Amino acid sequence: MWEIVRRRKFAAGVAVGVAAVALGTSGIATAAVTSGVIKACAGSGGALRLADSCRHGEQALSWNAKGPQGPQGPQGATGATGAKGATGPAGAKGATGPAGAKGDAGPAGAKGDAGPAGDAGPAGAKGDAGPAGDAGPAGAKGDAGPAGAKGDAGPAGPKGDRGPAGATNITPVSDSASVPNAGARSLNVFCPDGSVATGGGGHVSANGVVDAYLTASEPILNIDGVPDGWHIIGTNLSGSSLTFSITVLCAAS
Repeated sequence: MWEIVRRRKFAAGVAVGVAAVALGTSGIATAAVTSGVIKACAGSGGALRLADSCRHGEQALSWNAKGPQGPQGPQGATGATGAKGATGPAGAKGATGPAGAKGDAGPAGAKGDAGPAGDAGPAGAKGDAGPAGDAGPAGAKGDAGPAGAKGDAGPAGPKGDRGPAGATNITPVSDSASVPNAGARSLNVFCPDGSVATGGGGHVSANGVVDAYLTASEPILNIDGVPDGWHIIGTNLSGSSLTFSITVLCAAS
């Protein structure tokens, strides 16, 4: 449906121009069509031009670019059945399909009657020894045994190669704890944030007592595998409580 906005004095001259523009909407400038509405300006002589805005003395017009959809027409009559087409040539033989799954085992048959006992046969020759059986599964881990006596010091090893230059500005971090007689204790110390462990160790104030020693002294690795602390286990068999100390050497990372 056309929607035309105009003044009465332009009605006669504009109608012809609207029809002429409607026949050529495929060439309408994009700027003159907004949301499916065609905009135009009519001059005093009836001349019509497409535009979004009109000049002084022109009349603004607008109409839909597309009319509403008409009602659906009646259904046409059914056409005659066409002739049967010729039979096509036989297709090539398809590939053999995969083997089907193995069927379920049938039910067990009934047990037959026992036959009469036969005569005992002669003793057979001794057979060869059978092959060794597979190894059995590993048994559960046993409990840790008591700490053994400290062994004698081994001979000094050969002098190692010179290592690379160590880090500077080393900061030691230490801690200590008392270990009772016939006991063992684990101690840990950690470097401050932003630094890594470059070394560490522990010792015991035994005053000449030999039955007190470290059973572990090792770095502690963080989740990225970088050493950031030190760990020791002190064992005391001296007959009285002793103080064990631990130190980690830290350097800025």
